[in-house]
Amino acid sequence: MNRRDTGNVTGDPSGEGPAAHERLGIRVGGLLTDGLQLIICTVAVVIACVAYGPFFIDSGYLPRVAGAAVLGTLCGIGVVRWRRPSGLAWALSAVAFVLYAVYLVFPDAMSSGLPGLPALAAVGDGLLNGLARMLTVTPPADVQGDLLILPVALAFAAGFASAVSCARRSVLLPVLPPLLVFVTALLLSANAAEFRWRTTPAFLGCALALILLRANQTWGDRGESPRLPVDGGRSAWRVMAGPLLLGVPVIVGVTLLAVTATGALPIADGSTRFDPRAARQVPLTIQDQLNPLVGVREQLLLPAPVDVFTVRAADDGQIPINRIRTAALDSYDGIQWVSTARFVRTGSTLPAGPDMTDPTQLTVDITLTDALPAPFLPEFGRPVSIQATQVGYDPATGLLATSSPTLGGYRYRITGDYVASTPDPASAVPAPRPSGDRSMTELPALPGDPAADLRTLAQQWTAGMTTPYAQLTAIADRMRQLSYALDATPGHSFAALDRFAETTDPSVDRRVTEEQTAAAFTIMARTLGYPARVAVGYRLDPQRSADGALTVTTQDADAWAEVAFEGRGWIPFQVTPPRQGDPPPPPATPQGEDQVTITPAPPTGSGPSAGTGASTIGTAISWAIALAVLPLLLLIAAVGAVAAVKQWRRKHRSRTGSSADRIIGAWRETTDRLLEHGMKVTTVRTPTDIGEHTTERFGGDAGKQVTTLAPIVSHALYAPDEPDEAAVARAWDLESELHAILDSRRPWWAGALFWIDPRPLWHRKHHRTGRTPPPGAQTRASPVAAAASARIPSAAPQASDDTRPPVEGR
Repeated sequence: MNRRDTGNVTGDPSGEGPAAHERLGIRVGGLLTDGLQLIICTVAVVIACVAYGPFFIDSGYLPRVAGAAVLGTLCGIGVVRWRRPSGLAWALSAVAFVLYAVYLVFPDAMSSGLPGLPALAAVGDGLLNGLARMLTVTPPADVQGDLLILPVALAFAAGFASAVSCARRSVLLPVLPPLLVFVTALLLSANAAEFRWRTTPAFLGCALALILLRANQTWGDRGESPRLPVDGGRSAWRVMAGPLLLGVPVIVGVTLLAVTATGALPIADGSTRFDPRAARQVPLTIQDQLNPLVGVREQLLLPAPVDVFTVRAADDGQIPINRIRTAALDSYDGIQWVSTARFVRTGSTLPAGPDMTDPTQLTVDITLTDALPAPFLPEFGRPVSIQATQVGYDPATGLLATSSPTLGGYRYRITGDYVASTPDPASAVPAPRPSGDRSMTELPALPGDPAADLRTLAQQWTAGMTTPYAQLTAIADRMRQLSYALDATPGHSFAALDRFAETTDPSVDRRVTEEQTAAAFTIMARTLGYPARVAVGYRLDPQRSADGALTVTTQDADAWAEVAFEGRGWIPFQVTPPRQGDPPPPPATPQGEDQVTITPAPPTGSGPSAGTGASTIGTAISWAIALAVLPLLLLIAAVGAVAAVKQWRRKHRSRTGSSADRIIGAWRETTDRLLEHGMKVTTVRTPTDIGEHTTERFGGDAGKQVTTLAPIVSHALYAPDEPDEAAVARAWDLESELHAILDSRRPWWAGALFWIDPRPLWHRKHHRTGRTPPPGAQTRASPVAAAASARIPSAAPQASDDTRPPVEGR
């Protein structure tokens, strides 16, 4: 057999040879797989952008971000397909993004419907400063251009990069851009303490599906686009049907296992999630001012009332609340009460605060005057939303502030929740930690324990009271019996509060103002272990309203104490004796003869969590689900492992070793296919015998592929020269054609079973692993004699021939 004979043996019967295969149905498979990969990449980017949901107030951001992902994918396709002139497709892609950003992100910056310099400047400024602005806004934020430009740009870039990456050989590269978008979205919305049950499995499923699709494709010599092998009329989808039908259940199983197992972990609730905002300096600059608690007395001492602000109910009805807060002071150093609020920019919808039971919602319009001390803004209850400019919000304390240089004429609309009903003294329970990481029960650790007198007084005044609300009410009642005087000695340090102790020198001025009562009550409440703070603001008298509006003056300035209760928020306690013209205070609660003194235990930390039981039940349910689906997932994993090993072995045989080794690998795959379809292949048969048996069992088309492959294998084993690459390509084409013919004899769903048939994995080891020509051989041995003497590797250990007639099933 000469070189031309070898070429005829390994060539295409049609005479076209492997080059014809290079020209045939490659593009059909490429277009199908390319299109599906691009669709999956785009969907993955859109799903990743869904993770921005907790950052924005509503889903209005998503259509524009999804459109940017689609546009980026189209531009990436253009860059891959349109390569001349060089760089033009890249430039057009940049122009397309800028126009998209101008028309859909900054439409207000256009003039006469055309993108001018202001619009281009807005896009440039958004790209440069978009991240800084997103990190300085407390979510949920309004869907506005300066906050939307960064997600739009990332979505466009991810779609573009994924489309370009799909034209490369790397299996994992197209997954990287959507993954980066997903991680960025999670970081920017890290304040959402929740497990992303919908977004996470959807993204993971898309990523695994893309990896599965790309891992089951082959590549042409030029390596510029993914291609499927030509297999004699077999469609591209039929080539990949087995891996896909098996891989999809594996993907579903792995996704369910990952999400279920992760959801059962303690970190899944997001309580320990890193928030990049914590590492950034507070951006809101506010004016320095005097202590607002000291300012109450100064306002009341003015010779004539001065208008401070006007409040009007949004529905023009009566205002049902009797006080409005401007500041909350939560930290005490022994000298003065101050606020530890950390203000950040916010959108119209404010971050959710502690839960309330059956709250009442009220919306009011407020107009300020220059008489209001900056920077705090009047608010009430638990603020829910605000429509204003240059506003900062502290989620821990619920305070609002503005960086506006002047408050005269400043207007805003605020909506807040409050509980209108009176607390039930028997069931009201103080909130253990109402302000997150800031303790509201601590007092300064000073030498000599200066709080001892107030602690003793609180225990005396609450003697016999068995509930927290009753104890706090008793302290407030006793304080309102004291003597009030605006000209009393000011100050609220520990030294100034000695006037409350019964052992105080009679020469000391024991009269009090709002400053002393609010400060002393808060200290007493904290000595009993209750979360308390000092509140400063104004009283509201609905009787003074005119045309639905109520004007608040400096004579309405007030200070009171607030204690946090579960389900009710901060409950105010009026602790100051009546001023001149106010109604007298109610009598103090009498102490019965059978009442005993109860010394409350000191605070021990944050207290028990109200959601511990629910969390335990939820964790138990998660583990029960995981254990129920674990056997199924293990079965899916085992089946997937069989298919993965077989697929890896096929690729290893077709790509590793010399040309003779790869031809022998094609023969081994051929015998594996026959074994999967129920044909016993023994070691005593020659390839020609196996081809004849294949013809008897499966018909002439199948037998022809084996018979044609036999001399190519013999040549690879015993010829003195190495086979060429054309022979290797022909051998694997014959193996693929046999696979297609055998699969066509079964339903499409049965073809998937062949991919998980484990029998080819444990048949006997082959005696030969490569080409070993006889020493000094000058001529080729005949295929039959060579096969008989060498025992060409086959796929089954059986020693007897299969004499059964051909059957269609197993």
